[in-house]
Amino acid sequence: MKNTLALLALAVLALVPARTDALRLYATDFTSLYTIDTSTMTYSLIGNYGVSPFIGGLCFNNLGVMYGINAGYGPSLYTLNPNSGAATLVGALNVFFVFEGDSPSTPAPWCSMR
Repeated sequence: MKNTLALLALAVLALVPARTDALRLYATDFTSLYTIDTSTMTYSLIGNYGVSPFIGGLCFNNLGVMYGINAGYGPSLYTLNPNSGAATLVGALNVFFVFEGDSPSTPAPWCSMR
């Protein structure tokens, strides 16, 4: 329980409708991507994303592509594989600093749902 609460305190969350119309909850910590079972409030490791310092600001576009950005100076946009956790660099955001990996613009242009 203590580990679950610690993860949730550090997590950045994203919701995406699954094919069964249930909601799937995703979270990141400083190294990895997780799913969270909302009925039991337990988490499962998907995989390490390998980006420093960490990825947050998770969202999905209307095609189901997961995006995230890394926090800190000179942040970049990444796609994340929701099955393996692997991150792929899309490119620099051309902003000076992003705090805690959140989106530098609202709504994020790469995640507009149409």
